[in-house]
Amino acid sequence: MTQDLTRIRFENPGHPYPQLIAENLGHLWVGPRRNDFAPALIKAVQAHLDKYNLPKRQGDAINAIRNRVLQGDWGWLEQRDDESKALAQAQTEQATLEAEHEKAWHELTPDEQAARVAAIQRAKQLARPTHTHTGDPTP
Repeated sequence: MTQDLTRIRFENPGHPYPQLIAENLGHLWVGPRRNDFAPALIKAVQAHLDKYNLPKRQGDAINAIRNRVLQGDWGWLEQRDDESKALAQAQTEQATLEAEHEKAWHELTPDEQAARVAAIQRAKQLARPTHTHTGDPTP
């Protein structure tokens, strides 16, 4: 591992988190400053902190990310990365659906109307937290 980090530091001079690169999570840091993590990751961490009624300002999210990097908690970072991708996908899907909404509702067939309602509900469900700070599912 030490040789890997040495090689990674040589190949990526100035990268503040070579451990991220070693764990194939280098895309989480967008740079150039030390606290410049991916905006989608920061939003996912803020949502995660909110689930547990913890402070969720941007600085709090960045501290949580940096602490997890320093502790080597790669599983936690991967989960937040997956959540950020799901959130981005839900937002893209919702934007696409809203753009498709240009077609008047009455011009749609009943099957198209049902499919559109189901897709909007799926996008909304993906965009909201699935559990409360106690671990219980949200209603």
